[in-house]
Amino acid sequence: MIRNYVRLIRPKHWVKNLFLFLPLLFGLQMLAPKSLLTASIAFVSFCFAASSMYVFNDIMDLQGDKFHPIKKHRPLPSGQINVTTAYLTSIILMLVSLFLGFLVNLGFVLVVVTYMGINILYSVYLKDIVIIDVFIIALGFVLRIVAGSVATQVYMSRWILLCGFTLSLFLGFTKRRAEIIELGENFTSHRAVLSHYNPYFLDTMINIVNSLTVITYLFYTIDSATTAKFGNKLFLSLPIVLYGIFRYQYLIYHKKESSSPTENFLTDIPLLSAVIIWAVFCGIIIFFKIR
Repeated sequence: MIRNYVRLIRPKHWVKNLFLFLPLLFGLQMLAPKSLLTASIAFVSFCFAASSMYVFNDIMDLQGDKFHPIKKHRPLPSGQINVTTAYLTSIILMLVSLFLGFLVNLGFVLVVVTYMGINILYSVYLKDIVIIDVFIIALGFVLRIVAGSVATQVYMSRWILLCGFTLSLFLGFTKRRAEIIELGENFTSHRAVLSHYNPYFLDTMINIVNSLTVITYLFYTIDSATTAKFGNKLFLSLPIVLYGIFRYQYLIYHKKESSSPTENFLTDIPLLSAVIIWAVFCGIIIFFKIR
């Protein structure tokens, strides 16, 4: 019984909320106890908010998920949890998130409410609008970075925000491509918007946002404000970023792994290692200001 509720709220997807800590990393506040505590409370708050939206989205996608080879085994489409209980779970998670949010600050609460509002619109309507559906998913990641910045009151570079947005678009379009391949001829029965996509169109979008991700990250590392704050060696982390992107594309195109970015991140050791190495490398450059 409890296992079904754990599966319903999807705690393994909370890894996405680590984006909230980026402002601390790039704002030299990771070792500041007060800032770290505030960011941690914000992280937990956003985890409950995200789970609330996952449950709500599952309710909205109930009929389509019954035709999905993997999602049909989730608690709702499999009948292990009923819709009424799922609604109640979503509301409780939402209230807990807002309660914790008020312990942070009002600005953070506004970001969380915005995130919830956008996701409700997505689940009810926007998920059926081609291209906009992926933009909304990407916006969710950007809001995580903004939430971390607002919670800790640490300024976040516009280049990092743009890089986060384009990287999220990359993950969103690769997710759509993987879904089409994963579902085969039945892909339109799961999600209507998939009928507007095809592998060629998605490959074009992936190549564009892939390039933009690399460019915006490079611009951040060589920006005058960045070099003045951290030194001029941060650009050396670019090969690690490139490897991570290429490895992810390899999983989608060659190995045809799961359409879930979280699953790929948590189960592929080389990809996970690349992220950890990038974080450690950037941490050393930032904190020791190696020039």
